[in-house]
Amino acid sequence: MRKSHTQRENRSSKVPIVLRQLLIAEGAQKQQLKEELQRILSDPRELLTCGILDSEHRLYKNAQTVDDALESVTNGMEDPALLEQLLQVPDDSLVGPWKNCVLCIKALYDGDTKKLQRLKEQIPSETPPFKLAELALMMASGNIPEEEKNSLRGCFSSEILESPDYVISAGEQMEDALEMGLIDLFADTAAMLVRDLERDYTEAAEDFALWCFSRLAREDHSPAPLLKRFRSIFGESGTLRLAALGIAEEDADAALYYWLKFIVSLLEERQIERETLAAALYIAAHLGDMGILKEGDSDTDTQSSEDLLLLRQFQKLLQKISEEAGQQFPDISISALGTPEDCRRTAVLFSSGSENRITGYRIPETERPESKEEQRILPEKQEPQQLELFA
Repeated sequence: MRKSHTQRENRSSKVPIVLRQLLIAEGAQKQQLKEELQRILSDPRELLTCGILDSEHRLYKNAQTVDDALESVTNGMEDPALLEQLLQVPDDSLVGPWKNCVLCIKALYDGDTKKLQRLKEQIPSETPPFKLAELALMMASGNIPEEEKNSLRGCFSSEILESPDYVISAGEQMEDALEMGLIDLFADTAAMLVRDLERDYTEAAEDFALWCFSRLAREDHSPAPLLKRFRSIFGESGTLRLAALGIAEEDADAALYYWLKFIVSLLEERQIERETLAAALYIAAHLGDMGILKEGDSDTDTQSSEDLLLLRQFQKLLQKISEEAGQQFPDISISALGTPEDCRRTAVLFSSGSENRITGYRIPETERPESKEEQRILPEKQEPQQLELFA
């Protein structure tokens, strides 16, 4: 059985091992270990979460400042006081390369290419932040090697290919980061690119975000690093929608989980119309058909504790949807949602009865935000699977 989103494998990091050695080393060995740690530190957050440094340790405080500043500039919410603190972090600190990387990204958004170039030259070329700084310089200057322009064109949609060439180059660097297990570097690069694309290439930004979610899922990584970074760009509901669509082909169970949370988010934000809810519920029904009970016995006595926990999470979300939809659309009698077929029947109830009425697996083109989603998820077949999600 495919791994569910609660069964992801975490790749081990060498950071804690090298950090422990560094803290007790002296002389030349200390410098060697520092350089080694800089080469493998894919995100300053690793120093905060490894459980080795006390919160009052100078390195911990410097890493916290750099991490906060990195999140600030990549999310487009710059904090002048935080940037002032960042400047106090010494260049020769263990997190010095990441400090200068953050300043490179800020220089990119400030349009200061000369400063960006100068800062990039201060970052050791064998370190992860150098890749981000190099990408930022490409974005600023537009100087992309021809071989890099063509390297990953087969991976992206036409919308992305119409966007700046640096996106293709970034994809290659992100593939390298995934291969090395540098998930935070992958996510930081994604956030920087998506934020930049979203300004002028909204559709390409969404397609690139979908690709990012899909690539993480293909390697059995949790989408959590991307969820955290994309929320400030696409909002809560928009990010959940992209997560579900992006991982649907790799993990239908996780996709259903995020899709149901997407519906709940729209209902709570009071931003959902009848036709949108109809389409969303219909897609939820299809994801339910593809999911957890499709691969095994529907008898709960034979299901793993992980599967049962996932089923309970689905049940709670569907109950929340039933309650919220009933309050917002009192003219329609809504029964409890518990199976894919329940979702289908409710979807038809919410359909307006116009030419946009949902039939079979095909959702007609409309102006609702989900008009493209059915093309990504729903198959051409017209016979739905009749599977009980909550036996």
